[in-house]
Amino acid sequence: CYGYLADIEKYVKEIDRLRDLSNKDSLTGLFNKQYTTTFTKQMIELAEPNDIFLLGIIDIDYFKNVNDTYGHMFGDKLLIQFSNSLKRSIGESGLVGRIGGDEFIVIFKSQGISFITQIEYLMKTITKELNDQYQYPFDVTISYGISVFDKEEKENHYQRIIDIADALMYERKKNKSIDE
Repeated sequence: CYGYLADIEKYVKEIDRLRDLSNKDSLTGLFNKQYTTTFTKQMIELAEPNDIFLLGIIDIDYFKNVNDTYGHMFGDKLLIQFSNSLKRSIGESGLVGRIGGDEFIVIFKSQGISFITQIEYLMKTITKELNDQYQYPFDVTISYGISVFDKEEKENHYQRIIDIADALMYERKKNKSIDE
């Protein structure tokens, strides 16, 4: 009987391991696009009337140039270091995922729109820490866009919230290239 229970325990652990692999990005260990999409859609469906969520799309500026100049191994190391900083900074207060290449997503439950200021501060702090700690041969900068989901608003669906954050991130990125 004990051998049978040990086999079941082994299979349960393997199922958990496979589930973890299917939900996480293999390079960074963050949640992957499929998981973050499912999570966000469920969050929208289950939100209470007064719930406010912030969704941020974050992109490392000039990442293609990093890979082209310093190689993909260097680029991978930067992605891992950025992911670790982002995950450590967000902690348990939100979900962090990698949605492709050098694009990341963060989702927070908020007490109000003023939380956007905190996210902006957090993004500046993360890049400053990365640049100070790792002393890259260039300054790491990021662009991000933040959208707000409020259950009380009409037309709150997943793609709309993503599109708003993405458009704001690209607007910020475009403004940087004009300024530089």
